[in-house]
Amino acid sequence: MPVPAMLVTWSDLTLRAKLWLSLAGMGLLVIVLLVLGERVIERSMAALDEAVSEQVKPLARLNSLQSQISRIRVQEAELPRTTDLFAMSDQVEMLDNEVRDFDLSLGRFLDAPNVLAATEHKSLVDAWQRYRSDLRRIGALARAMDNTRIASISTYESVQRFRVLAHTLRVAAERTSARADDRLADVRRAHDAQRLLLMAISAIGLMLLAAWLALLARHLTRRLSGLSRAAADLAGGQPHVPIRISGGDELAQLGQAFNTLHQRVDEREAALRASQAELESRVVARTSELHAANLALTHEVGVRREAEEQLQYQAKYDSLTGLPNRLLALDRLHQAIRDAERGGHLVSLIFIDLDDFKRVNDNFGHEAGDALLVQAGNRLLQCVRGNDTVARLGGDEFVVILGGLHVLSDANRVAEQVLASFGRPFALGVDEFVVTPSLGLASYPADGTDAPTLLRHADQAMYEAKGAGRNTLQYFNVAIRERSAQRVMLEARLRGALERQEFWLAFQPLVEPVGERLVGAEALLRWRTGDGQLIGPDQFIPVAESTGLIVSIGRWVIDRVCELLADWREQGRHDLYIGINVSPRQFRDPDLVGDIQAALARHGLPGSCLLVEVTEGLVLGDSRDVRAMLERMSELGVRLAMDDFGTGYSSLSYLKRYPFDVLKIDRSFVRDLSHDADDKALVAAAIHMGQALGLQVVAEGVETSTQLDELRAMGCDLAQGYLFGTPMAADAFAARWLGSERRRSELETVVMDQQRVA
Repeated sequence: MPVPAMLVTWSDLTLRAKLWLSLAGMGLLVIVLLVLGERVIERSMAALDEAVSEQVKPLARLNSLQSQISRIRVQEAELPRTTDLFAMSDQVEMLDNEVRDFDLSLGRFLDAPNVLAATEHKSLVDAWQRYRSDLRRIGALARAMDNTRIASISTYESVQRFRVLAHTLRVAAERTSARADDRLADVRRAHDAQRLLLMAISAIGLMLLAAWLALLARHLTRRLSGLSRAAADLAGGQPHVPIRISGGDELAQLGQAFNTLHQRVDEREAALRASQAELESRVVARTSELHAANLALTHEVGVRREAEEQLQYQAKYDSLTGLPNRLLALDRLHQAIRDAERGGHLVSLIFIDLDDFKRVNDNFGHEAGDALLVQAGNRLLQCVRGNDTVARLGGDEFVVILGGLHVLSDANRVAEQVLASFGRPFALGVDEFVVTPSLGLASYPADGTDAPTLLRHADQAMYEAKGAGRNTLQYFNVAIRERSAQRVMLEARLRGALERQEFWLAFQPLVEPVGERLVGAEALLRWRTGDGQLIGPDQFIPVAESTGLIVSIGRWVIDRVCELLADWREQGRHDLYIGINVSPRQFRDPDLVGDIQAALARHGLPGSCLLVEVTEGLVLGDSRDVRAMLERMSELGVRLAMDDFGTGYSSLSYLKRYPFDVLKIDRSFVRDLSHDADDKALVAAAIHMGQALGLQVVAEGVETSTQLDELRAMGCDLAQGYLFGTPMAADAFAARWLGSERRRSELETVVMDQQRVA
């Protein structure tokens, strides 16, 4: 039966048509997979949004209730201090308004469906009714100006009910958050199941596509192989064997064209032999043309030499300041030493590092920092002779090479001129900024007989100047060499200490002054080497920070603290939190917040279990990166504390600008609290200020009962110090404060180790 003219077989299709049909099939498959994937994603996101919205509102209301009850407590605590009748009346009215607002907010929260369990609902209502009863008594006594009775109730009665209410709110928030996490986990599991289904369907589709492509490739390669063999025969001069042609696509047309080409090649060979003689005559003419071009190339070699000289200049000089770079500085230092060997002279090398230069870049931008470096280089040039060398090693580091000296006092005068020249502020546009230098000086031959040694010793002396308070000059000496050698040895031992499991954590309790109830602890890093030697934090922490090892060590501290917290929560201490110290070097690690989040998730902990303690120096520069990182931690629920408050550049602006939760008063103020009126006033002011800003105030360094009594009377929230116990290992801490049972011999050994470290 004849085939209808309208029907076309696959072999009759053109190659382009075959490829377009294949691409159309692949496109259709991709569209189907994209539509299916979009449906899965839309359904998953809708379920996720629904789960989140069901729990976010109750959590927000609980946070608002916690803020309101904290304000009520602050106003209640202020009433006994008010002696003026009108002021007392205003205070009572403000307190009544806050109580009414809280009552309304609590009622709206409890009226919402499915926000709390029945037991949680009853506990919250009972706690509020008891505390509100005390507030009504206090209001009545305030109107009668009975401050003594108010103080008694506020200190010994209402404070307990306030804490019960605050604790009830906090527990409700944690349980609400836990329910939200369970719901979110269910949604994510459903999403994972749908994703697996989509991946399975996609895999099947891709397998079908791969099979089709394999068949198409086999069809094409078989025909291309015939063309390839024919081309090889043609290239090797073999007799022409016509290619068998099948089908009507482009490959068939190519085969026909190839047969025709072979015939024409034979014809062209004869023509090529005739043209060879003509080509040889043209070669002679071309040779003369190349000679002329060679003359032109000679000129171009001169241009290239100028470019090479420019590259050599860039290799030896700093592109920003125009000063010699490290390479040229070492060469000139080497030459100065050789001249001194022949002439019996001295050579001095001054290593200069700008103090706090990073603050210029952070506050004014890198363009201003570059302008300051140029000005600094010009000032250094004005302090030296014409035959001396001022070089920039990189960053904010410079060196001055003084050759041909007869006495070292000549180098000292130059150093003094450098210090004096940096006393003037630098002009950075419309702003001015003072940057001081730290100088280290090493001389030939006393401090080294080669350029690398002198440079290293001058660098070490500069770091001594940094440690001596900056903006000063230090000479290299034997003591610096020994300290540097000890530092190198300590650094070598520190590398690998984490892998050798030589670090451990000591814990010091945080307690409430009233009742001395444990609420948390501060984790302190300790190091015991493999040979049993205990190395103090003041020795190895600076080395860890300068080498960057503090980042990996800090990551281990975070995970270890979370692991212990998870164990202690299983023992029933769900209200316990641990404070960890984070250095400025760790805050330069972009993975810090991710490490904290991963550790919390790995051990199933809420963010409120951690208290991150930072020093005032970290926030001094008001860095946007630091602020963003602190805000991300706060969003995780992690609490933030300003440590050693009062010892640096303390400012209310820092406490208001950053999301701090805790204020830690430095031990230097608590130490003389009982007999120094100024320290007592400062501590009282810090407590009042911190609580007024909604911060929890911790007094560090409490060592006597008298100090504790003073802090208790001032209303301090928490206390920490040797009065409650020296830092101790996890087992000893759990046995002492959490009631965990350990073998007595192990506990005694751990406690003795902690006492030696303390």
